[in-house]
Amino acid sequence: ATGTADSITLNVTNNMDSTAGAITALTVDDIETVNVAGGYLSTITTAANQLMEITTLNADAATTLNLSGDAAITIGAFADATLTTISGSTATGVLNLTLDAVVNQTVTGGSAGDTFAFGATLTTNDTVDGGAGADVLSVTPALGTASATVSNVETGEINFNTASATFSFANVTDMTRVDLTGSEAHRVTNLNSTVATINVASTGAAAADTLTLTHITG
Repeated sequence: ATGTADSITLNVTNNMDSTAGAITALTVDDIETVNVAGGYLSTITTAANQLMEITTLNADAATTLNLSGDAAITIGAFADATLTTISGSTATGVLNLTLDAVVNQTVTGGSAGDTFAFGATLTTNDTVDGGAGADVLSVTPALGTASATVSNVETGEINFNTASATFSFANVTDMTRVDLTGSEAHRVTNLNSTVATINVASTGAAAADTLTLTHITG
């Protein structure tokens, strides 16, 4: 498309009773808004097969991705660093998103228990609203302090594999459980009173283990 506000709606439906639906690469070029609706045949009763899995989404001009439908949708990678808004606010299926693109994003989940896997790409400029459901945020903080705005996400999985990396809860609300892992020092600041459970594990040498928690509210 040649316009600057083009949109497309893709209905991706699993028609196979015995396995999840799979798309190796979904390519949508020169489109600014991409809508993906996930579905499955009514005869599919196994939850694991009520899934559409997209290995890589290629969308070189897209700034907005809207996810919907009752099928679970997994996106394993985003090839282009253009998507600034990803919304699954109307989705009722589980969303499992690997948000590996280096771009400031606003991400919204749906009504199921969604997973937002940012790796090292989560920064202070990102916003995540998990929506309803028991949601998970997974992050490997990069050098410095990550202080994203996070709400309606119940579990944080923070993997410290970079020296001097810190995760700040200054802009985090609603989180009740935090899992800390990794080979480097576990640095967490501005921990708030909603966090009731902290699980700590380290793969580093015992003599080098460091855990720093700063609790300033509640």
